[in-house]
Amino acid sequence: MIVTYLSDVKYVLQIRDLETGSFLHQLPLDIGTVHQITAKREDDSFLIDFSSFLTPGIRYQCNLGAGVPDMKIIHEISVLGFDRTEFDVKQVFVPSKDGTKIPMFIVGKKNVDLDGSHPCLLHGYGGFNICITPSFNDFHFVLARHLGPFFCIANICGGGKYGEEWHKAGI
Repeated sequence: MIVTYLSDVKYVLQIRDLETGSFLHQLPLDIGTVHQITAKREDDSFLIDFSSFLTPGIRYQCNLGAGVPDMKIIHEISVLGFDRTEFDVKQVFVPSKDGTKIPMFIVGKKNVDLDGSHPCLLHGYGGFNICITPSFNDFHFVLARHLGPFFCIANICGGGKYGEEWHKAGI
């Protein structure tokens, strides 16, 4: 059984036993979003459509035939002039006024200190039980390349990432 779920606003992809639900394998994914899983019950492989802050789209094929999942890229969307290896993605948890830990993603050029001396574009959203999961936005990288800022996505209370209580806390 293939299971995907959100954990701290990041997608987790696991293989579990179909009969018992017990954990077998966790698939290695970057911080990102699983958009679709395509599989047939009788096949040993399946497809994963994935994107992230640094990747507009990747399709993986995962083969389960050897016992240990083997993932390989079979299609990747590239953006002319964009090199994702120049950037880093981090997730931090920032305390709110009431002490609640707010998950936030920080995306910026590698080897640049987070010391407050660089500009930052901050986007925060929390409402209607909706999560803002990692996705590619070329506008952010135009800014980062030419103006040098970081961009941050804060998943504030009101979104759906931690259940109904978190959602109600943002109302």
